[in-house]
Amino acid sequence: HGTHVAAIAAGKADTGSGVAPEAKLLAVKVLNDQGYGFDSSVIAGIEYAVDPDGDPATDDGADIINMSL
Repeated sequence: HGTHVAAIAAGKADTGSGVAPEAKLLAVKVLNDQGYGFDSSVIAGIEYAVDPDGDPATDDGADIINMSL
């Protein structure tokens, strides 16, 4: 599901493009292979997406977060 959504958003192909083909994507896995996990893992994933380098002074965080849980 996540890769499908990513292609709709930022896909680029000769046959057509997503709605934002120049967008940069950041994938963060927070659930295990069976689709289970802890709330704390989801929260940690969100915190990482908002500030990947751990430095709030830099502007490297996601502008939009889509959670395909």
